[in-house]
Amino acid sequence: SVVVADPGSPWARSPLLLVLTPTLAAVLGLLVSRHLAYGPVGVVIVVAATVLLLRILHSPVAPALSAGYLPLALAIRDWSYPLAILIATTALALLGSLGRGRPPARAAGPPAAVVPRVGLWLPPLALFLAGGLLLVRLVGSPLVLYPPLLVIAWETLAHPGPCPWRRRPASLLAATGAAALVGLLLARILGQGPLAVALAALLTALLLWRLRLHCPPAFAVALLPLVLPRTAPTFPLEVLLGGGWLVVVAGLTGRHRSPSAGE
Repeated sequence: SVVVADPGSPWARSPLLLVLTPTLAAVLGLLVSRHLAYGPVGVVIVVAATVLLLRILHSPVAPALSAGYLPLALAIRDWSYPLAILIATTALALLGSLGRGRPPARAAGPPAAVVPRVGLWLPPLALFLAGGLLLVRLVGSPLVLYPPLLVIAWETLAHPGPCPWRRRPASLLAATGAAALVGLLLARILGQGPLAVALAALLTALLLWRLRLHCPPAFAVALLPLVLPRTAPTFPLEVLLGGGWLVVVAGLTGRHRSPSAGE
């Protein structure tokens, strides 16, 4: 949605990185998933490797974190997964190229530092992952740390300045929780078909418009029940639990406040 709606966004202006970053992250995540079971070691390896990938490529495509984490969280071990990511991101990049002749929705200046200084984001991110993994163990579901949450956490903890939901934690929880419920209900009523996917995207867009919140990961939250083999009825609660923990971490570490100079 960001690529099509805003041709001036960093993602839309970086079509090669839009394809390359999530695809390479998917390959990394698949390799970890094929050799390690879900757990703290695998999660840390995937997150660290994807952040390193973002830094090496100087890529603004944060959803690569979700693409890398998903194979581990869902025990995906088939090489068709990164191929699907490659095809989907290529189609998205081509679609985005159609809109680059239009005026950008905002100034098309260079993005902020893709991976800021480690001291700014590593402690809060480590705290978030540690607590999140504990919640996963207590609840018994890896979807407490649902894949789009890693993207939300990265933007919240590493880029608090430009993060659109930085000072709106209640709206963030409302958007992601409602999106999860929308996806779950559509999957149960309509099944996992194109109609359900289209309705999930439309309803999520209306939800974000009503909340006046720019939160692209909410679309991925709504689509998860429509692509997973099975989603428990507790999925919306798991989304709220994981998101709530992120809000707590952001508050404890001051990442909800105005960033200091240099961030």
